[in-house]
Amino acid sequence: MHIFVAGGTGVIGRRLIPQLVARGHRVTASTSNPDKLAALRELGAEPVQMNGLDATSVRAAITNPEVIVHEMTAISGKPDMRHMDRWFAKTNRLRTEGTDHLVATGIPVIAQSYGAWNGIHEGG
Repeated sequence: MHIFVAGGTGVIGRRLIPQLVARGHRVTASTSNPDKLAALRELGAEPVQMNGLDATSVRAAITNPEVIVHEMTAISGKPDMRHMDRWFAKTNRLRTEGTDHLVATGIPVIAQSYGAWNGIHEGG
């Protein structure tokens, strides 16, 4: 099976890719950082640079996999527990807008999920 891992250089992607490859899957994986393309290749994936917040970039990067695994986040640096909304702002966009861009490809998407125990939901 050809699997596209969106966000292949994160904590989960770095562990998932070798497992998929070991099971015989063909893996294409994305990163937004061009300095991390070689790391994806070392994990056994075909690397591609992609901006998950840009629909055009997503469409260009994803070429006919059978399924997309969504692992895109922007969680890095020192945790800012007092300002979680600021610390998670880009990740939240990747989990909403980024998910929309992945789903718009028409390819089935498996997406990670996170529910904050202290999160306040406002709006739609």
